[in-house]
Amino acid sequence: VTMQVMAASSATDAEWRPFHQTEALVTRLANILDEYPPGISTLREFVQNADDARASRLVICLDEGRPCEAAAPTVALQEYATAPALLIFNDATFSEADFESISSIGRSQKRNDSESIGKYGLGFNVSYHFTDCVQFVSGESLVLFDPHGDALPGGKLG
Repeated sequence: VTMQVMAASSATDAEWRPFHQTEALVTRLANILDEYPPGISTLREFVQNADDARASRLVICLDEGRPCEAAAPTVALQEYATAPALLIFNDATFSEADFESISSIGRSQKRNDSESIGKYGLGFNVSYHFTDCVQFVSGESLVLFDPHGDALPGGKLG
């Protein structure tokens, strides 16, 4: 954290307050999407992620949507459950390091892996070309990223 000096009569009386650069999550994601335009390159990111995860299988499926009897915690999640969706499956399972990397935009731990295609921690975010609420399952974990806070209970960001 960088601090900025406020006006004071002497350096010892200076009042310090937190002062640093920030970027709103939705702004950051919008900028990433500008850098990764929609098209075949978007799907290539999913292939690269599966390869980096050492998956032996990758399946891409268009779900045209259907009524869903199961109740969701919010109306918005219920709408996502019944709407058309692009489903991406690979048979790799996230490690704790993978979960940490995917939640830290631009700070991927893949940088240190000489065999990984992805290095910058940005490619996964092409998912936002398809939805505002990215969801995935890995092992026993269900992850929902809702940067607008519109779909999760209590307006939480996921």
